[in-house]
Amino acid sequence: SLCDYLHDPEHIASALREGIALSLKKLLQDKDITVRQKSAECLFVIAGHAIGRDAFLDGEIILPLSKLFDDKEDVARKNAHMAMEMISETPPGAEGIVTGKLVPTLVGKLRTELDEIKELILDTLHFCLRVDTKAALDSKGMEVFTELLKHTDPSIRAKAARDIMDLSAPLDEKTKLRR
Repeated sequence: SLCDYLHDPEHIASALREGIALSLKKLLQDKDITVRQKSAECLFVIAGHAIGRDAFLDGEIILPLSKLFDDKEDVARKNAHMAMEMISETPPGAEGIVTGKLVPTLVGKLRTELDEIKELILDTLHFCLRVDTKAALDSKGMEVFTELLKHTDPSIRAKAARDIMDLSAPLDEKTKLRR
């Protein structure tokens, strides 16, 4: 019912004032798969709002959420990646993922994860590569992205090509272009 409650944007602020972000952070470690899955889903909904993203970062939720990347249940992993992708869309969120040293983990997951989760990972990496390319290059990101160009899903191929482009342009050149 909390997931349904949070889908109404008017409830996000009051839930955050009550400390829901920190409660959800703790619940990510629960033994019950439903609790972990729904906690990640709630964090995804929260990350869709500016005040939610701030609470996400202030509560240092990125690393605890990343623990679900190895969950045995597909839905928990998917919800974790959906929340991570949402948080990566902002520069502070992408920086938090890069600073948390999660880029090598994300690149590695592209080799083993379900296709629908690969798409989320490729999107997350796209935003992270705007912050720093070194970790992706060091973890053989170019090799992994190039392999994905042969994928049967056109969306995965397109996102892999985009990430190759992100890796190919030096970061200092990107910074100059933004000015």
